[in-house]
Amino acid sequence: MRFLILLSAFVISLLVILGHKFGFFMVDIALIKALYATNKLPHVLLRAAFIPFLMLLIFTVSDVVKKKKQISSVFILLGVSLLIFQVVDIFKNYRLNEFFYDYSEKSYFFKNHYIPYEKTNHTIAKKRNIIVISIESMETTLSRPEFFGTNIIPHLSKVADENISFSNYVDGYAQNWTQASLVALHAGVPLNINSLGFKMDNVNYVSERLKKFLPNVKTLTDILSENGYHLLYMQPGNLKFSNADLFLLTHGYKKEEIYGEEELAKEGVAYSYNQNWWGQPDSATLEVFKKKLLELSKRGNFFAFYSSIDTHPGDYPYDDLEHPFKATLLNQYYHESRLVADFVNWAKKQNFYKDTTLVLIGDHSRCSSFSKSESHPIAEKERRVYNAFINVPLSLQATVNKNRTFNQVDLFPTILELAGWNIEGHKIGIGTSIFSQQATMAEEYGGDYLREQLRKFSKENFELWK
Repeated sequence: MRFLILLSAFVISLLVILGHKFGFFMVDIALIKALYATNKLPHVLLRAAFIPFLMLLIFTVSDVVKKKKQISSVFILLGVSLLIFQVVDIFKNYRLNEFFYDYSEKSYFFKNHYIPYEKTNHTIAKKRNIIVISIESMETTLSRPEFFGTNIIPHLSKVADENISFSNYVDGYAQNWTQASLVALHAGVPLNINSLGFKMDNVNYVSERLKKFLPNVKTLTDILSENGYHLLYMQPGNLKFSNADLFLLTHGYKKEEIYGEEELAKEGVAYSYNQNWWGQPDSATLEVFKKKLLELSKRGNFFAFYSSIDTHPGDYPYDDLEHPFKATLLNQYYHESRLVADFVNWAKKQNFYKDTTLVLIGDHSRCSSFSKSESHPIAEKERRVYNAFINVPLSLQATVNKNRTFNQVDLFPTILELAGWNIEGHKIGIGTSIFSQQATMAEEYGGDYLREQLRKFSKENFELWK
């Protein structure tokens, strides 16, 4: 009986930890692969095993109680205290209190504010091409000498100064990692739940059981594809990571239009795990991106998306270049800044440029704080994400307010407007075009309230996503 109780305690605690940390009580082959790949399995097993260990301690001491009551009482008190501490610690670290709160409280905020594309009044003027460069973890914070002693990203700062850049681009709720940013930009919704209805906070691998990714949400590329645009997506890493390929193929992209690690290898881009274990370096893959852009521009209107990787925390891909800073990470940002600015200068010289708007955006702020060796202390509230809009139509430049707050979901209606769509109200999904004077959700409701509302999972929200 004691063995069954201990085994049950271990299994339940393991499922709770795995389930909440990596996806709403769902343990499958993809999850186990992800845990092995990220070396998190031993940690999770230790946490899960600690509860039955404490129960075993209590059981053992309780046997002694019959013989030496005074000594055993101390051990029982210690065991119970440790057990309570561990349970509280698990609730805190794995946010189980939020989990129960999310499901006990209903919110109709999403239902009341989400506007499907089909329900908007829209017209299409002259169509324009769009190129999006999503720069991994790129912050305008890096340009501020008070934090880093100098401007770490001078090339990108120059691009922002010479074009349109908004001052308060901040991370939205469930939008502050790469796949969530990708979904928010394409769909105008945060990635807090997926089509199966389980939690998606910080999930890098979604269930292999998924056949489609948010199939009932009409995205930017669904709309552009239906209106004759040719699409291109490229990232230096593996397309399987975060089910990026599944999301793209569900929403307008064709298989031959998406390029990841394997597809780039066929284009002659060698991959070296020792150089950058996240994927191929941007210096090589951007050259392929340029080549594909030239091919694409000859076919008609296009939407091209490049997701960079060199500034992802990991290895250093610039051994053959100068190291202007002591901190490796700052050198990565410096060279990525130069590389993206060089791409902008290249694009300006191409025949397609006059009918093309370039959107340079940080996909999110850096997921962790900068270390003391890299900067002076930076408060989270002072961090902002990089953005620059290049070759914007004059009609949208006239009344633009550069001092405004927005997050990733606002990029969906913004890019559609840049492509030539005139949308009455400038709202789609829960985003607002940042070139209009209408307030974004972040401005109208404030970040804290918005975060609280979007965190709740009402039954009505599931109907929109499944």
